[in-house]
Amino acid sequence: MSVSAVKKGALPSKDHDRRLFDLFKNIWPSVTKAVPTKAAANSGAGREPDEMCELYPYLAEEVKALQKAHPGLFKREFTMIDDSKARALDEKIKKQRHAQMKLHLRRHDLTKEVTKMLMSDGVD
Repeated sequence: MSVSAVKKGALPSKDHDRRLFDLFKNIWPSVTKAVPTKAAANSGAGREPDEMCELYPYLAEEVKALQKAHPGLFKREFTMIDDSKARALDEKIKKQRHAQMKLHLRRHDLTKEVTKMLMSDGVD
């Protein structure tokens, strides 16, 4: 990524370059005052579905589930999601799945506790 590209108002389109840009923006805010363009606002647009699946695995699984219920409806839209939005959605889905897993484990522990209680008190 070059500083001249930022001065021209073009934001980086590759995920790695975008992350570098965000880091540089935190370190040198005056250098990175680029005016967002319409193309930059949708920096993830036009990615291949396989690339999106690799970058955002949790989001990809959700889209695949939607595809099963509504074939052909979301595949194109998935590839057009802006990188920052896709990253945020992927993270939300990941957090939700972790919360679901914790809840599942707590339920399992409770079932185990109830079973132990019933077995120890019920049969003597």
